[in-house]
Amino acid sequence: MQIHQQMEFDLPAADVWWALGERFGDVARWAPGITDSTLEGELGVGSIRTCVVSATWPFKPGRILERLTVFDRDAMKLTYQGIEGLPGFMKHGGSHWAVTPMGATRCRAEVRIEIEIVGLAVVLTPLIRMSINRALSPLRDSLGEYAASRHNSRASSLHEARRSA
Repeated sequence: MQIHQQMEFDLPAADVWWALGERFGDVARWAPGITDSTLEGELGVGSIRTCVVSATWPFKPGRILERLTVFDRDAMKLTYQGIEGLPGFMKHGGSHWAVTPMGATRCRAEVRIEIEIVGLAVVLTPLIRMSINRALSPLRDSLGEYAASRHNSRASSLHEARRSA
């Protein structure tokens, strides 16, 4: 199953890339449903990100480890694969992100999620797709707020306080 979404921002591409790529280990600061995140090792191909996730059907609360398999600063693209903690109905899962400039102060972020569903859960594919799309819908606003806070430590602190509330 593949899910593809595009989000446009009135922000420079470098700011959105900063949030997605340069701060890859800090996804909990902006992604709803992720309550904590850490990065093991230097940022780059092979880095492992640990995410603590809250319950959002079809996912149970728990810990997911993701390995960065592509990290291209110049092209503003990254890919990661789930390596531990995926639900039992998933054989594998991963995401590809790309940020594309649309002028000096506007950009597009695209995400393509690839999941292989196995077993009896295959019949639930439409519901799983709908649930993941619903979980992705608030990402544009939360990612945009976090990316906009890049140059303002006070705004970043306010964003963090709002996420914690």
